[in-house]
Amino acid sequence: MTLFDLVKTFQEVLERSQHRPVIQVNGESVSVQQMILYLHSLLLGRPRGEAIAVRELFERQPTRQALICLFLALLELAKLGAIVLVQRQAFGDIALRAHQRFDEVMSSEHFLNNIEKGYH
Repeated sequence: MTLFDLVKTFQEVLERSQHRPVIQVNGESVSVQQMILYLHSLLLGRPRGEAIAVRELFERQPTRQALICLFLALLELAKLGAIVLVQRQAFGDIALRAHQRFDEVMSSEHFLNNIEKGYH
């Protein structure tokens, strides 16, 4: 799996999202930090090593802002070694699963604060 594969999946979902109804609630915004917490809760609720389809996660997001924040959260968590992005076959679907460092990274005292500062 390459970064190109992840970007391509994100782009496909983003293009399809242009054709669905827009849900916009005034004052409602999503941050990268919130998406990291969302991914954390999803992964905690699964057996260690069980994968989650990335395309499915993207398609669940109600707004373009949420899609973008989720994409950035995936990149951050992959960069820090908290998650692993896998692709079982060439051009196949991309999935994510918790890496062995998942708990260590997520429990870091300054982790989420540093992430939030990086996007302001």
